[in-house]
Amino acid sequence: MAELPKVAVVFDYRGRSTPTKPGSIHIRIYHNKELYYIPVGVSVLPREWNKSTCQVENRLDMLELNERIAIVLRDAQDYINTSIKRGGFSIAAMRVHKKHSEDKSFLDYIAARIADRGLRPNTVKNHTSSLSVLTEFGRIVNFSDLSYEKIIEYDAWLHERYTSQVSIHTHHKILKVYINDAIRGGIITDNPYSRFSVSRGKSEKRRYLTDDEVTRLRDAVIKRKTFDQVRDLFLFQCYTGLAYADLCRFDFKDAVSRNGKYVILDRRVKTGEDYYLVLLDPAVEILKKYKWKLPTLTNQQYNLRIKVVADMVGLGKNLTSHMARHTFAVFAINHGVPIETLAKMMGHTDVKTTQQYAKIINSTVEAAYDSLNASFKG
Repeated sequence: MAELPKVAVVFDYRGRSTPTKPGSIHIRIYHNKELYYIPVGVSVLPREWNKSTCQVENRLDMLELNERIAIVLRDAQDYINTSIKRGGFSIAAMRVHKKHSEDKSFLDYIAARIADRGLRPNTVKNHTSSLSVLTEFGRIVNFSDLSYEKIIEYDAWLHERYTSQVSIHTHHKILKVYINDAIRGGIITDNPYSRFSVSRGKSEKRRYLTDDEVTRLRDAVIKRKTFDQVRDLFLFQCYTGLAYADLCRFDFKDAVSRNGKYVILDRRVKTGEDYYLVLLDPAVEILKKYKWKLPTLTNQQYNLRIKVVADMVGLGKNLTSHMARHTFAVFAINHGVPIETLAKMMGHTDVKTTQQYAKIINSTVEAAYDSLNASFKG
């Protein structure tokens, strides 16, 4: 009887992860003393991987990531079962099948590369979304469609769909990533963007909650457990400045006690930049409420439910997880935290990023005028 392939989900088979550096997840296939690894497109920290269950845990987006792993695993098993029914399975044939799948079209190539490149979960989400937009456009499907004229058509179509030049620039930027990737791989030689440039545009004004709105959100009575949890997660971001991806990996076990305060030293998921965070008392109170382990929720569900919470409280604002990070930054500046210090708190790679918050602050300027006014009157 022929040997059946053995399929498993494995974490960091190259042994490159560290406590602060994520490792990639692959589907491992062993057959006739030969190994073949299929990238899943998911990378997590060692503490976020459960070896017993072969699943991601301790992350707000763990359901999404585990579903992605399950899809790739199911596709591999389906191919193996089909091959066996047709007469036999071999890893060599599976490699050819995968290569042919990638060569079907430029859209298929992008999808395969998104899975293969070991991108961060948020980047995978953004690139997948942009791929959906390109698919909807429908006139750039094969490599032969990559022409200067088609890029002009795509740009015109994007302008009909979006009012924000930032969004239009982002979709062009992601498309250029995979065109350059195909050029490096020797699949194509000409870059249609060599004669076409796209304006970046201006970002929308950063939105945040005022001190009074944070207080209203904190004091509101929310009886439904799931929405109460979402409210607390949002407030925790307001009190810490953590981005969603960093909130996902937050673990109080990593906190260090100094002078009666809890200090978090970690590295941002998005930029890899170190940040230094001291937990404020209201953040500690939220941790105590959940016995020092915050509840988990997918990013999609979190953002959907925080909008419902905003309606419950009557804030009249369209809340998002990143809005809480902006709120922390504005709160810090309004209370005299220097830009350089805030940059360290938030893990910004460039202080210019932090300075953008100072541009939207009016209360500090108004307070200075009040002080001057009082002095002149005196």
